[in-house]
Amino acid sequence: MMRYLWDLPWLWWLRARKRPGQEALAIVGIAIGVALLFAVQIANTSVTGSVRELTEGITGSASLALVARDPHGIDAAHATAARSVEGVTAAAPALFVRANVSAADGGGEAAPVQLVGVDDRFASVAGQLVKGFGGQFGVKLRRALLMPRGLADRLGVDTGDRLRLAVGGRSHEVFVSTVVGAGQVGPLAQSAVVVAPLGYAQQLAGLPDRLTHVLIATADGREGAARAGLAAVADDRADVVASDHDARLIEQAAGPNEQSTGMFAAISMLVGVLFTFNAMLLTMPERRRFVAELRMQGFGRAQLATLVLFEALAIGVAGSLLGLLLGDLLSRHVFHAEPGYLAFAFPIGTQRIVSAEAVALAFAGGLAATLVASGRLLVDAIASVPLAAAYRSADEPGEGIPRRLRPWLAVAAGALVAFAVAIYLLAPALTVVGVGALGVAAVLLLPAAIDGALRLADRLADTGVGGLLSISVSELRANATRAVALAATGALAVFGSVAIEGAHRDLLRGLDDMQGSYIGTADVWVTAGGDENVLTTTPFAAPAALRALTASPLVASVRPYRGGFLDVAGHRAWVIARDAAGGDPIPAGQLVAGERARAAAALRDGGAVVLSDGLADHLGVDVGDELALPTPSGTERLRVAATTTNLGWAPGTLLLGGDDFRRAWASEDVSGVEVSLAPGVAPEQGRRLVESALPRDAALTVETAAERLDRFQRLSRAGLDRLSQISTLMLVAAALAMSAAMSAAIWQQRRRLAVLRMQGFDVEQVWATLVLQSLIVLSVGAGVGAAAGLAGQVLATRWVTLTTGFPSIFSPALALAGLTFAGVALVATLVVAIPGWFAARVSPTASFQGD
Repeated sequence: MMRYLWDLPWLWWLRARKRPGQEALAIVGIAIGVALLFAVQIANTSVTGSVRELTEGITGSASLALVARDPHGIDAAHATAARSVEGVTAAAPALFVRANVSAADGGGEAAPVQLVGVDDRFASVAGQLVKGFGGQFGVKLRRALLMPRGLADRLGVDTGDRLRLAVGGRSHEVFVSTVVGAGQVGPLAQSAVVVAPLGYAQQLAGLPDRLTHVLIATADGREGAARAGLAAVADDRADVVASDHDARLIEQAAGPNEQSTGMFAAISMLVGVLFTFNAMLLTMPERRRFVAELRMQGFGRAQLATLVLFEALAIGVAGSLLGLLLGDLLSRHVFHAEPGYLAFAFPIGTQRIVSAEAVALAFAGGLAATLVASGRLLVDAIASVPLAAAYRSADEPGEGIPRRLRPWLAVAAGALVAFAVAIYLLAPALTVVGVGALGVAAVLLLPAAIDGALRLADRLADTGVGGLLSISVSELRANATRAVALAATGALAVFGSVAIEGAHRDLLRGLDDMQGSYIGTADVWVTAGGDENVLTTTPFAAPAALRALTASPLVASVRPYRGGFLDVAGHRAWVIARDAAGGDPIPAGQLVAGERARAAAALRDGGAVVLSDGLADHLGVDVGDELALPTPSGTERLRVAATTTNLGWAPGTLLLGGDDFRRAWASEDVSGVEVSLAPGVAPEQGRRLVESALPRDAALTVETAAERLDRFQRLSRAGLDRLSQISTLMLVAAALAMSAAMSAAIWQQRRRLAVLRMQGFDVEQVWATLVLQSLIVLSVGAGVGAAAGLAGQVLATRWVTLTTGFPSIFSPALALAGLTFAGVALVATLVVAIPGWFAARVSPTASFQGD
């Protein structure tokens, strides 16, 4: 047996060298599915992993943190008080503030960063980033910043250069003291962070004697006691959390996006499995004859089963390795590792994080797919009788699909459709199961659909349209199983693309509608920062000159807007607060439960809250219930007036009255200023008027409503763009897969084509029969997939909406279905036409040659 194991590669090579192209086809099939699955995993883990790496690089040995509930922070005395708590061994104060940095000369791009301020006490809990920056973050410096190499390269600066830093609505010119690279801090060299001495950071942020974090190291076994003591220090004005609090929050925030893209990546993996199965079918006659020959030569069933498994593993390993390489390229150049919407609330870095789990899952998926596709050969290998029929036959054994089986397949498809409808009506949380049921139903319908198409083709041929069509129909009937498998690849690809891309477009329509309502309350907006503050959460002191604009005849009103992020029960919720004199506090079309006019009046009167339905479910409250909301001034008890969609922010939203927010946050700062212009004043004229009123050192952004809406839409869509990217790649892969498989099948038919040449058919006629075969198979598959995709869109929209909590507006994607159908069917057919032309030129004498 050991000698036989050594001979396995040689036995495989004996067979594979006859059909190297078809063997390569099977390898490429696995590679396609593995590549998409692997690329999606890299993109998803890079988002959450970059925040976790930064968090761990800063917190080091700290296990707990005392965290302020808003950017204004807590009194610096909390660090001293925390150090005296029982069980605490070290307490390191820190200030974390969102900021923007750019080159001092104004050239190049601006980058959102986390400004971190620390002092020498931080050395007691130092993480890798701390140590890489010299152990104490350069605390002996007075007025300079330290930054990682990746950020410095992005800005085009180096040690000793000047930077423009915008924080809290004001601009400052600062120096770069030190730039560290991967040699000092490893992958953290790509983190979006700049570091300064605590006092200097407080000065830059306009927060003297304030902290946002106190990092806590505890004695072994004393964390519980320390947590209780720290809660007393916090006095319901701050939160006591695990030191990796931000990393946990981003995993929750990114979860819906990862679930959506993960489901679609799984569909692409299924297409890769089918592609491999098709490639196996193309070589099935020769593979089965080879197994039968070895059986007749005396090889035992165990030996043959070992050979089949070896071949499957060889193809699986080669395909998976190629897929990992392609997936790595996709993650670098196609999929974005930084969804813009998450950068609104978290310091996401640019590093690519490839986890061992992602590699193992993608590689194992490729191997499993190949083993599934090799199932028929394994059955042959362990059969109790020699496969003499397979050995003697020049045709593909087992190609026919019994006619009596087709009605039962159609009945099973109908049952699956009914099951999907029941899920939609009764169990929407299981909608993804219904989407899968529709996909399987589409595949089960294909034998009947292809049979119907062939019957129709027969009738056309009988009416004298052409004998070439009749020949094409005969060839397809002789290879029914292969035709169904090829059509299934196209059907699933089109089904998945139409269903998911249709749902994607439904979500975009919903987001556009919501954002237009949210932004449309003013003609001109004034905010701090850039892209990272599109949700209008960064506070700043409103310049008095803005309030004075109300005296201008060009301005109708100037209103403060307040908002921010608030950590509520493991969710980083988006808080929106408008004053009573402002626009409608509830964006139009977003109400889920409650009465709109009554809820809006309750917000204006105070003591009420409107929250997203997903967050309400998580907190266990409903309309009319009381909600205990942790705020910077202590717990506020508010009445739930209504629930809404999450307004495009997956962790959830909270709508408050402006007076309630100002009191609970204990600050007169605003996060935006809304300017409504007098009738007849153009938005551009209003924007110039507002810009001219700002102080020279103000780092504020002035935009018209249209400009702000464009920015909002561009960035908020980033988390969903990957769905379209995967959809497009899967369609391209499926079209190429079907084209390659059909091309290989055509080349395999050269003996039959030679027979047609012997019978007097010219090259053009033979070529036409091949193109007709491809057109029939691919059109039926794409047509069934498009029809099923439209039904799947209904379910997918419901599922993605439930998963993400985003608003959506359903509209059947008829145009998308038509274009997708045409793209897959026609493009694949055109690709097939090229090898078909060369195959049609086969010499008639080839009909006398052996296989």
